[in-house]
Amino acid sequence: MENYGVRYGVLYGTLSVLLTLGLYMSNSDMMFSSAIGFGSLGVLVVFMVLAAVHTRNKDLGGYATFEQVLRPAFITAVVGLLFGFIFQYVLYNFIDTGLNERLLEYSINTTESMLENFGMDEDLIEESIDTIEEQGVNTSLGGLLLNYFVVVIIGFIIAAIIAAITKRKMPPEMAFAETDEEA
Repeated sequence: MENYGVRYGVLYGTLSVLLTLGLYMSNSDMMFSSAIGFGSLGVLVVFMVLAAVHTRNKDLGGYATFEQVLRPAFITAVVGLLFGFIFQYVLYNFIDTGLNERLLEYSINTTESMLENFGMDEDLIEESIDTIEEQGVNTSLGGLLLNYFVVVIIGFIIAAIIAAITKRKMPPEMAFAETDEEA
């Protein structure tokens, strides 16, 4: 029985690292974009679905319980996201330590623009900006690990939804026929 969760997790993780590296080298501000983040999440979901469906169809004969397809979908998220978070840690803490400041600046500009578009009072905007500046950006090992675990929990929820959709019960007549053959 092949572990499609690990296979697709490694594929997604590698793709994620290559995308991040490409964005960093071409236009590092794009790395901070929420559109890139949501796009990456969409690609992760595709890999999670592939892991669940391949497990169901290739290893389990086309039928699987919720638990049987939940495992590979979730493992895909755990492995793939781990690649990305390790790369982020190395990038922010060893390759380009100034990236933290650019991320903070990007967060401030984006928040200010969004709050202005919502018509928020100037005093509240300043207060929000001051809060962001006080909190800063946490790209330490502890901060990234905390983010990783939060994202893994979200990955589990997505994996559960995928499992609920991709599971397939064996028809009773087939289950009965398998029981007869085993006896």
